[in-house]
Amino acid sequence: MKTVAVIPVALGSKRIKDKNLLLVDGEPLIHYVLRAAIESNAFDEIYVDSEHDVFESIAKSHNVKFRKRPKDKGGSECYMCNISSNCKGTRCQIHDHYLYSFMTSINADYVVQIHTTSPLITSKTISNFVEQLHTTDTLIGVEDHKKESLFQNLPINFSTSVKTPTQHLTPLKTVCWALTGWSSETFKNTYENDLSPTFSGKIKYFNIPKIEALDIDTHEELFIAEACLNHLKRKDNVGKHYYDPEKTLGIDRNVKKLIEEDGSPIQWDVNNRRKTSIEEIKDIIKDQTSSFPVVWTDNDQVFLIQQSPGEGCRYHYHPTKDEWWVIFEGEFLYEIDGEEPFKAKKGDIIFIEKGKAHKMTCVGSERGIRLACGENNFSHVYVKENDKPFGFN
Repeated sequence: MKTVAVIPVALGSKRIKDKNLLLVDGEPLIHYVLRAAIESNAFDEIYVDSEHDVFESIAKSHNVKFRKRPKDKGGSECYMCNISSNCKGTRCQIHDHYLYSFMTSINADYVVQIHTTSPLITSKTISNFVEQLHTTDTLIGVEDHKKESLFQNLPINFSTSVKTPTQHLTPLKTVCWALTGWSSETFKNTYENDLSPTFSGKIKYFNIPKIEALDIDTHEELFIAEACLNHLKRKDNVGKHYYDPEKTLGIDRNVKKLIEEDGSPIQWDVNNRRKTSIEEIKDIIKDQTSSFPVVWTDNDQVFLIQQSPGEGCRYHYHPTKDEWWVIFEGEFLYEIDGEEPFKAKKGDIIFIEKGKAHKMTCVGSERGIRLACGENNFSHVYVKENDKPFGFN
């Protein structure tokens, strides 16, 4: 029983211009679904299917097959539909056409279509989908919605006579085109009999998790998808830290404000120089207690902080991002939750993981200079010293 994946990919999208060439969180959309399909180990073959040669190199870089789709068979000059004007010399919007073309040229018992516009689909979901597909003729991906829903302003899954708790609602299912699959024989026979093969033979439905079901058609959906892809790098941190009113003294993420309250104000609007040096910055700040913004971008903040003995920062932690420092002059005493205090001197590099409360104080007889590196305007949660706030590691 041969099961094949087809990943159709085209150019010319209008709502998001050429979205299949767009770098989403640093990569083309097709990279995400290709990796998931490969890692699922569910397919005998994986094909990138396109009339555009640009995607052949992507297929080769992932060691999968490339099928050059004829333009007149589900492409930009499709003629396969005698009814719809969408298929007469324009970009074809009907997937039956390129799927039939694919199934008649590639030998397979089952074909699974994976859309690039659902980059959050996982290998586990794909594997489970294929397993269920082998029990039916057609398997359609769906997404559950537990929300009060209406059709033509009439309630579908709730009554207006009583408020039903959301968790008790019967979920509505909507079709999600991230994953769809067919028995090739059933699909082709139905198509050749002038019937719609998308919903053919014995039909089953497969629930796709909400995040994985996200389909990028608009800029709003693109924004959500990129945010999710980026935040997956920190997924173990989600739901990990809690606000404890008895131990939390305050929360601030306005770096200009909080660093001034620590006594090391930012006094210069000079940052992101192409090239600079520690000596150049020291010439600017002279002997002032201050923070100089070396790098200040949408992602990062790096400050050169100069302080006199006894000066430092308040006890706090960062719930979202790790932080690190390089000591250039003087000595700093680091006090970290649950650890023995230690001193750091010139040349030392110190790392603090997210969620770990800490403070540092310039000590000794000399001025201290440290380079502080973190995330732009990340949250500072100020807590009582010597207490371990709930939610810490």
